[in-house]
Amino acid sequence: MNRCLSRALIRLYPGEWRQRYGDEFEAMLKDQPTSFSVLANVLSAGVAQRLECQTKCLAVATNAKDSIAPLARVPTAIVPMFLSTAALGVVFVALAIARGVMVPEGDEGAEAHLWQLCMAVQIPLVAYFALRWVPKFPRKALIVLALQLLLALAAMTPVYLLGL
Repeated sequence: MNRCLSRALIRLYPGEWRQRYGDEFEAMLKDQPTSFSVLANVLSAGVAQRLECQTKCLAVATNAKDSIAPLARVPTAIVPMFLSTAALGVVFVALAIARGVMVPEGDEGAEAHLWQLCMAVQIPLVAYFALRWVPKFPRKALIVLALQLLLALAAMTPVYLLGL
């Protein structure tokens, strides 16, 4: 395997892992042929190591404090909140552009499609977050899920009330 590719693959692993096993792993990859099965194996193992490291670091951070902040910084917690806020922003921008008068069109319009996309993309992210973190940190994960739900409801409310 080419040295540049092997170094890029090693970067998928956490820093502690790379310090301990990086040189040996790079030497082993150099002897391997570049094939789909080798790439898939290295990629999946790298992602698994990252998730394991993230879980350990998060466990230390959440046990040290009685705060949801470390858990709320997980990408699957932040991205749905951002998407709900963006969907709410799309509604407000569409209302501001239309000056409060929404004229029915044949098609729903780009704003409606963007809102639907923002709301639909967060469903698998929230489900993954719930499946991954509720068993490990039930109280804190449920608080984050409640925040995600509140933001989603905030994005849905003007659409429902205004019949958009």
